[in-house]
Amino acid sequence: MAGSNTLWFGERVLGEVRNHIKRGMLKAGVFLTTKVKKNISKGPGPQTKGVKGTAREIMKIHRKGSPRGPRSRIHSKPGEYPFKQSDTLRSNVSFEVDNSRLLAPKLYIGVMEGVEYAAKLEFYPPLKGGRPFLRRTIAENSEQIYNLMVRG
Repeated sequence: MAGSNTLWFGERVLGEVRNHIKRGMLKAGVFLTTKVKKNISKGPGPQTKGVKGTAREIMKIHRKGSPRGPRSRIHSKPGEYPFKQSDTLRSNVSFEVDNSRLLAPKLYIGVMEGVEYAAKLEFYPPLKGGRPFLRRTIAENSEQIYNLMVRG
């Protein structure tokens, strides 16, 4: 085939694939941070399961404190999602997509600096008071995360 021209769109295809992956990672990051924040906000824990009343009344019980005193808080059991005591942990969960790698960006999700107890909650064993919230959310939603990253 003398004189035939071949068009190469490799760079354009790589750019489109990279943009598709980046969009998928952004969607997965938004999905994950929403799920983590929702899991941290789950109800006032097992100590109020026997309490009758609306969600608002149960939250009043939580704000007043447990039967141990007016300032004591109702905590989740070790190994469960942490119950929201204040909005500090929940509001500091965020994600970032690192575009520095040439072919595949990386997705980072975590808690911003300044929330020292987040690492203790996430990485301590449940017998020592650990309440993993990031890894557990990722494990429970791995299929949806994969679908968001691959299919967009």
